[in-house]
Amino acid sequence: MQNLVIDNKKKEIRFQDQNKNLVNLIRFVFGLNVLNAAVFFLLFNYQDDILKWVWLVFALLNVFLLYFSFTKLSKQTTLNFSEVDSVEFKSIFGLVFKLKNGKYRKVFINRDAPIVEKLMKSFGNKM
Repeated sequence: MQNLVIDNKKKEIRFQDQNKNLVNLIRFVFGLNVLNAAVFFLLFNYQDDILKWVWLVFALLNVFLLYFSFTKLSKQTTLNFSEVDSVEFKSIFGLVFKLKNGKYRKVFINRDAPIVEKLMKSFGNKM
C-alpha cells in the first residue's frame, strides 16, 4: 500500500511507499549475495567444476534482482497537478491516474480512504 500526500502549495501529489524499509533490506541482501558470489567465483576460479558455474549464475541472478529492485520497486514518487489528466477509475487496489502523455500510473491505496474521493472529485473521474 502507498500513502498519498497532496501538496497544494507545490501543486503536486507525492506517493510515499510504506514498504521502503523492506525494499532497502531486499537491496542489501541482494547486494551481499552478489558480493558473496563474486568472491566465491574469484577464489575458486582455478577449479573447473559445476559449482563454480552455479555460483556465477546465482551472482548474475542477484545482479538482475538488484537492478529490478532499483527500477521497478522505486518508481516516480511525485506527480504535478499539470501532469494528471484524470482519475479514470477506482479499482479494488486503489486509483489509476491517466496522465496527459497517455500513460497510466497505478497507486495502491485503500479505496475507502478520504483522500481517494478528494482526488476523484478534483480530477473528474470518468467512471
